Amino acid sequence: MIARSGICWNAALYTNWMNTDNCTKMKMQIPISDENSEEIKHATLRHHLYLDCMDTHDLIALDETQRKTIVDSILQTHKIPFHDSKIFIMINEICLEYQRVMCLFAWQKLIDINPNFCQRILPFNEKHQAISINKTIHEINKIKTGIENFQITKRNVHRNILYVVPEVYDAMSRVIESCETIINMSLFGINHGKSLKLNEFEEQQLQTSATLMKYLKQQWIERIVQSVRMCLRDIGKGCFNLNQKTSYIYDVIKLKRFMELKVLIMQSALSTLIKNSTSRYLLMLISPMSNIGNIESDFKWGSNLTSSHFAPLGNVIFQIELTMNEESACYTTNLSQFIERILHLLDDAIIQCHQIRPAQVFLLSKLKFPPELCLSTIGLLDENIVDAKHKLTVVYNQSIILLEAYAKEYNQYHELYNLNVEEYIHLLNTDEFDIVQMREEIAFQLAAMEEVLNNLPEFILIGPFKVIVSPLRKFLADKRRNLATCILDKLTQQIRARLDSFLADYANIEMRLQKRPRDIEELIELREYMECVPLNVEELNNAVRKIELEVEVLDLFLWNMPDEDFQIKWRAFAYPLRIEEQLYANYHHPYFLD
Repeated sequence: MIARSGICWNAALYTNWMNTDNCTKMKMQIPISDENSEEIKHATLRHHLYLDCMDTHDLIALDETQRKTIVDSILQTHKIPFHDSKIFIMINEICLEYQRVMCLFAWQKLIDINPNFCQRILPFNEKHQAISINKTIHEINKIKTGIENFQITKRNVHRNILYVVPEVYDAMSRVIESCETIINMSLFGINHGKSLKLNEFEEQQLQTSATLMKYLKQQWIERIVQSVRMCLRDIGKGCFNLNQKTSYIYDVIKLKRFMELKVLIMQSALSTLIKNSTSRYLLMLISPMSNIGNIESDFKWGSNLTSSHFAPLGNVIFQIELTMNEESACYTTNLSQFIERILHLLDDAIIQCHQIRPAQVFLLSKLKFPPELCLSTIGLLDENIVDAKHKLTVVYNQSIILLEAYAKEYNQYHELYNLNVEEYIHLLNTDEFDIVQMREEIAFQLAAMEEVLNNLPEFILIGPFKVIVSPLRKFLADKRRNLATCILDKLTQQIRARLDSFLADYANIEMRLQKRPRDIEELIELREYMECVPLNVEELNNAVRKIELEVEVLDLFLWNMPDEDFQIKWRAFAYPLRIEEQLYANYHHPYFLD
């Protein structure tokens, strides 16, 4: 038994009765009260039994034409193929139900003529009006509400309440379902660990926003339009006629209220979408700076350029490259653009959300709407948006102070960055440098190169930024290496020039010794020259020995001489022996012996 408003309901009463025509199984849900429940229940069962057992011989029955009309109507309405046997069973059930209704009308007529007729079959009293014989079979399950003028009240409620027909409720449910799908979407792309340049970050966010806006303006609206049209198309003319042509009628019927409620639901979904997207966007951008406190504008980084006390706890977002110009160290991207573009992306996404047309523009195609009519959601001056933009501005100003302080420490390398290598080498050529000074200069440049490689990192993490230093680090180190290389190359050229000069002197001595005298005067002159050759060769040999010290400097710095220079060096070392052999040959020549 199930209690409901002081009345108990039998969950199910199944009774099999044999009547004159067939055996039917009847399921009845009979309202009964606690008092005299058994008596009322039995009387009601006797009432239905009497109806089933009445003689139907003189009652009107369905003829063949009516049966055919019913079958054709069912088949055309549902458009589902039925087996002939099932159609036969169905039409027989319809005929039996029709005969039973005719019996009920005949029974009601007898009761109206003689109220005291068969009171035992269906008693009537004040307490059990729910089963009064004056009520039709469809009113047996109705509950007494106690409302006066119920039908008038019902009509007034139907006139004012929006959800009168189930199709309207179904349509609104589908609208809400479509709106719930966009709440968890995002207007911005979420960073997943890879740092991006500002332009790349901006392109990613614009693409994400454009993709979602395309979905909202097309698929989302089309889905809502299709759902509402599918639900309301069969209602026909009236308060929910989608083919309404007259605007002043549309303004006073329920359809406008339905559309306005739908617009409010869609705008609420868009507002939630913007708030959730803004929260995710804000969290993504400021979470790497959670360990950055209040930074003063005169903050100084210090001498340690390889480690950072402001490394993010999560993933970095932006990638920025440190470089130098003619004035000082700087970044490839203007730091002020980060705040401008971050805020512009937020503003642009919100503005685009105000460009979505409402669904009634597409649903009510026969009505005219203003071309600028769009859904209205939270704007740029909303408290949440203003607060988010303020937080982004404050936090990124702190990060910019850190970046500028870090860049200032690189000004110590500014002179090296602007140093012209060609002018520096030209200065070396004009000034007289001995081998010791050149060795010290080479050692200084190589040590400075190592200092650059050791003291400058390839990258460093500062808040949401990954500062790329490797190009500048490589440039400065390469410049130091290039300076050392130029000095070594200059020394090599000097050695080659001096060796060429010494070889030319050796060659001249050798050619003079190989020249044959034609007369006694030339012979005497050659003899005198040969007496001076050992002294000249010794002087040249000493000069070549000094060049050997310079070559050792090249070897000290692992500098490889060209093969040709290497061969010339050994020729210079071998020339004294050749000249000595030539002298020996000349002294033992016959014209000297004679």
